[in-house]
Amino acid sequence: MRRRPRNRFGEIPNACRASYGSSVLVGRTEECERLEALLDSAREGRSGALLVLGDPGLGKTSLLEHLIGQANSMRVLQARGSEYESQLPFAGLHSLLRPLFSLIERIPVAQGRSLRAALALEGGEADRLSAYAGTLSLLAEAAEERPTLVLVDDIQWVDSASAEALLFAARRIAGEALALVFAGRLGQSQAFEASDLPRLDLGGAGRRERAG
Repeated sequence: MRRRPRNRFGEIPNACRASYGSSVLVGRTEECERLEALLDSAREGRSGALLVLGDPGLGKTSLLEHLIGQANSMRVLQARGSEYESQLPFAGLHSLLRPLFSLIERIPVAQGRSLRAALALEGGEADRLSAYAGTLSLLAEAAEERPTLVLVDDIQWVDSASAEALLFAARRIAGEALALVFAGRLGQSQAFEASDLPRLDLGGAGRRERAG
């Protein structure tokens, strides 16, 4: 049998609520539990959103990978902000919602028309409020099929139109089986940091564990 790793004090390191053999994140127990609770709520039909902020090198990517691993029974929609596309309206939303394009026909007609125009799926000018409402409706349709995790990383590079649409949706989710997680660099994600979403600020890992 493979032996569990131990630290220099002979202790088994604290880890996320996952069995040995899966991803182990030393010193991030509370953060993992908060993220996992968001998934549990979504599976039970109670939506939630969370903003994860931290400086580079604090393990944000590992936390997000752990979250995806825990969402194995859910639909996962992912997007990553791009500095090169940060000035293209709705570029981030296009990347995120692409797997759901076939569901647009299920949302209200006016919302569908504006959302298609915003995502360059058809001609015409998008009414932004209708496109934002269409984003919410489309995510709700996805969650109606099965619980859904929406994960957007590097939010500091998400274009402003996509950020507004995502925040519009995040503030209005309620009874849908949706978990929305937005992650980015502390101090560089102005549109999201100015929002009223619950926040998880990442500090150095494992301080309490080392303190004993």
